Amino acid sequence: MDMPIQPKSEEKFFNKLMDETFKSLGEDFKDGHDLTLKTSIEEVHHKLEGEGVPCFPLAFLKETLCFRVAMDEKILDFPHNWSIFQNLFESMSSNQDYMCWIDREDDNDFILKVLGEWVGENLEAVILLSGPSPLLAIIPKSRRSDFSMLKKNFF
Repeated sequence: MDMPIQPKSEEKFFNKLMDETFKSLGEDFKDGHDLTLKTSIEEVHHKLEGEGVPCFPLAFLKETLCFRVAMDEKILDFPHNWSIFQNLFESMSSNQDYMCWIDREDDNDFILKVLGEWVGENLEAVILLSGPSPLLAIIPKSRRSDFSMLKKNFF
């Protein structure tokens, strides 16, 4: 029976593969390309909490097949097959991590508008994180400059 690869073991394995690949390609290739492992959901969540970004739990309601977010007395449901929530649903169904950053450049489904009206503020970005407990992080437009580095480093 095979043992599942532990995260640290997996990281060492990928680092070894990359080192061997770079040896065969030469050092010039390695210096010109940044091939680091993707940041974990836990790291992003920790960074968001450290920066005071509101992170709301997303509950999945089996009876309605919707993701629900609640703030104060307000509740908002998102169908599991709409926009980024479809990707979240698929990742949860297959037990895979999913992280998504939506800002004005790629808000084709008007998620920022919907959530902005719900929150009562113009939004700069929304971050969706899966994991054992999915989260929705909301970045107000007033904090736009604080998070340009977050997007650059994590997404």
